[in-house]
Amino acid sequence: MNYDSDIDFSVITVCRNAARTISRCAQSIVDQEGVTVQYIVIDGASTDATLETLVPYSAHIDTLISESDAGIYDAMNKGLAQAKGRWVAIINADDALMPDALSKVKEVFERTGAGIVHGNIVKERTIAGKTYQRVQKPVFSDMKKSMGVNHPATFVSRSVYDNVGFFDTRYALSADYDFILKAYEAGVSFSYFDEELTLFSLNGQSNLQCKSFYETFLVHQRHKTGFALQRFLMIIQCTTKKTLKSLIRRTAMMMGMSTYLNQRLAKKWSN
Repeated sequence: MNYDSDIDFSVITVCRNAARTISRCAQSIVDQEGVTVQYIVIDGASTDATLETLVPYSAHIDTLISESDAGIYDAMNKGLAQAKGRWVAIINADDALMPDALSKVKEVFERTGAGIVHGNIVKERTIAGKTYQRVQKPVFSDMKKSMGVNHPATFVSRSVYDNVGFFDTRYALSADYDFILKAYEAGVSFSYFDEELTLFSLNGQSNLQCKSFYETFLVHQRHKTGFALQRFLMIIQCTTKKTLKSLIRRTAMMMGMSTYLNQRLAKKWSN
């Protein structure tokens, strides 16, 4: 990648048909203060109003590519190929940076000399028209077992991508874990910043993507972490749980109890 010493962060947003959410994402990046930003948007040939929604931010978008891709990590790799900043942030269209996140992360990079800085995320979910939030902290000590960082709140030195490589597109859902493991095994220094850095939306996403368990099983096999069997068993558990939840949801809808299920879910998120 070509480095530009005048750019602190290259911020990459990948999107497709994200007209409903991308304005909040873009605005959160535009509002960052105390840093210089190269903003890169990689659009997967959206068929909705995504590109029109981005027009008010065109003066702040340094690179906009709109074309079909081979998945989210292929799109991220396109963005990385354009990145010229000292550090890289990947903020997807459904998500947003917290105020002053980049200036705080810059200070940590400069103070620690770390290759990767990571922090907390604020998970957000809308249930029956009401939005709930909760903070999730990473468990870095579990890195060999599972993702030890919150990837949406993980910021990577450009030099790490130069040395470790980009995302492996063989993984449609778990290439981020594969990349983080590669960096971890390569001895890249991680610095945890105990603050909420990114708003991460769960709206429209399934909480149970069993394919991701299969992919992380393959990642564990590849990296010889010793936890491949544990991950394989989780595939079975996920499939069983997903089937059961689907059955409960369909039965509840047939019996007119969907409101009750939403109330239970809302109570869970309220705690």
